[in-house]
Amino acid sequence: MPHSALYRAKRAYVTVHLRLASACGLALEINRDSEDAAVVRAYKRLARKVHPDKGGDTRQFQELQGAKEARDTARQTARPAGNHQLSEG
Repeated sequence: MPHSALYRAKRAYVTVHLRLASACGLALEINRDSEDAAVVRAYKRLARKVHPDKGGDTRQFQELQGAKEARDTARQTARPAGNHQLSEG
């Protein structure tokens, strides 16, 4: 069964979260089918842990950011195009 680019990007994003959280000893209660709000909360929690200014690893933070950007790009392209016609009157 083929999956959308957004679905694949979200799964990859969560996979990166779980791997980095495990490396940092952080327990995240998300999985690949979690709601977007839960994934965003997990991202914020993990970003605070791996951010270089907070004593984290630059490489890990860049990997997390790269996964977030890929997911955000997939979300932007998955949105239906709006009605761009101007109404007359």
